[in-house]
Amino acid sequence: MMPGSDARPLLSEPGHVLGRLVASSAPLAEKVVDDPPLVHRLGQVVLTLDEALIDAVSRAVLPLFVHDWQLPAAEPLLNRLDADELVEEIGHLVRVGRFGAAAIARRCIALARKTGARKTVLAVLAACPGSELRDELLRDALDPSLEDAVWLVRQSGLASETSAGLLAELLRKADDRQLGSIVGDPGISGKVIAIAESSVPAVLRKMVFLDALPLDDFVRVTLGVLSAAKGNERIKVARRALERCLVSHFSGDELGFLTTMLGGVGEALDGAWVARLGLSRGIAPSVAGHNLMAFRKASQPARLRVVWSVNEVAEVLRRRQSFDLDAAAADACAQLLFEAEKVTPQAAVSAAGHLLPMLMRQGREPVSLIIAAAFPLIYRELRKEDDVPDLLKFVPFFDWDRCKAARQELVSAFMSSTWPAGDLALTACRCDDIGRILRRAARAQGGKAYLRKVSDDVGRLPNVCRNAVRKVVAAIR
Repeated sequence: MMPGSDARPLLSEPGHVLGRLVASSAPLAEKVVDDPPLVHRLGQVVLTLDEALIDAVSRAVLPLFVHDWQLPAAEPLLNRLDADELVEEIGHLVRVGRFGAAAIARRCIALARKTGARKTVLAVLAACPGSELRDELLRDALDPSLEDAVWLVRQSGLASETSAGLLAELLRKADDRQLGSIVGDPGISGKVIAIAESSVPAVLRKMVFLDALPLDDFVRVTLGVLSAAKGNERIKVARRALERCLVSHFSGDELGFLTTMLGGVGEALDGAWVARLGLSRGIAPSVAGHNLMAFRKASQPARLRVVWSVNEVAEVLRRRQSFDLDAAAADACAQLLFEAEKVTPQAAVSAAGHLLPMLMRQGREPVSLIIAAAFPLIYRELRKEDDVPDLLKFVPFFDWDRCKAARQELVSAFMSSTWPAGDLALTACRCDDIGRILRRAARAQGGKAYLRKVSDDVGRLPNVCRNAVRKVVAAIR
């Protein structure tokens, strides 16, 4: 009731008189709570009354408070309610269905939190008919926690559209620690990711940088985030993906994913960093092999960063103490070294110096193509009249008669191994010394038979090498 109502004279009555009148007359109570000045007056005096009268006033007026402008009188009464009474009041406000009482309801929720009744409030609200006020209060009562996320997904009983919207809001509020706890739960992570993908893409970006996100989920999320990222953000996302995925296997197209992420970093890639991360001694051979293949297949800007760091790649591989990767990885390593020979020759020589001592001892491993890439680099250095780099002094045959000793070591290694004989011919061709190297092989025990193997295997060599090798073999025979 607005100014001029027949209840307005009550403004001049003492507080205890106003309290008794309100408590004893329901029609009068309705007039008082509908008049802003009287509501304000009631709020001023209600706590000055004795306990019994306050309780009576509370019973009379609390059910009538359905507008936020009535909060001055409602708040002191709400503060006296216990947990059960607060929950009942919240349910009443929602059932009344007046969104204009949202502030009063939020005050009830805040008080319910203090009494430990928040979970009960959630259950009561979920059981109420759907309304704008109900959903607003649910948002206010929910915490960005794993417990509440699980409740929304599995236990709330809310309509799927409602629970999805509330979960999206919960994810927006969550900090990194809370979000990590939520996405790390295998029971709800799939639902959480789906909601984030459809409603809160900004949360997906946060997920990429959370260690708690399971690796297979991380891969799927990262692909979506990278597709929408631009500039420096794209580089950060791709670098983060390499950080997580170069160290272990994951589901799906591993090689395709890794090459995409390498391309995402592009020119900003630190070749030495990815070599240490993805090839070090603690990385499983199958994982390291995939990584080498990805380095080789990466788009040119990223691949060149690895090629320019080929010395670091070789040093990391040497520290594995043996080349324990498969043939495809060995081929990738050789191709990187071939490319390095063209774009960064000195780094290629250093890489060859790191690798050869290890490779020459591995006669049963598929390393002959790497030798074909590395040995000629060292051989050419040995042919120079001036001093060779200090690095080559660690190559086993350096202290011998330079090139002659190197040829002997090379031929001995191939003939005592299971390596393809054609790779010896390729190595000799790249050394530009086919005659001496193959003659050395012919003079060794079993040399004639080995030359037949060479002849049978030269078909896969480049034309210039194939023709030259065939002429030398014919001359030796």
